[in-house]
Amino acid sequence: MNGLLLGAHADKRFDRYLMSFEESRAGFTSVLHPRVRTAVASLGLRQGLVLDTSHLGFGNEGRFRRYMAQHLSRHRTVVEQDKVTPWLVPLGAMRAMTWPTCFSRGWI
Repeated sequence: MNGLLLGAHADKRFDRYLMSFEESRAGFTSVLHPRVRTAVASLGLRQGLVLDTSHLGFGNEGRFRRYMAQHLSRHRTVVEQDKVTPWLVPLGAMRAMTWPTCFSRGWI
């Protein structure tokens, strides 16, 4: 349990490291996996949304910051692992990566 109050559509992406938050001057801003950016725009999710942390009470601010940094690191690892050189992907595999396939696998 991380203490974040995210909507179900955002929480699902957060739990799968398809969405994270990075610390900036504005606070913690959203970062989305490139493969879901377009698909989740209709859900109101986009890069740079500021996370409201006012309800957290920050008695444990350091712990929260470490957790968010670890989550962001894992998110970036997932993004890196998903990078595929197109000429290495068989044509049949590319055809299989349709929107319904991505949705059914929980990627978006």
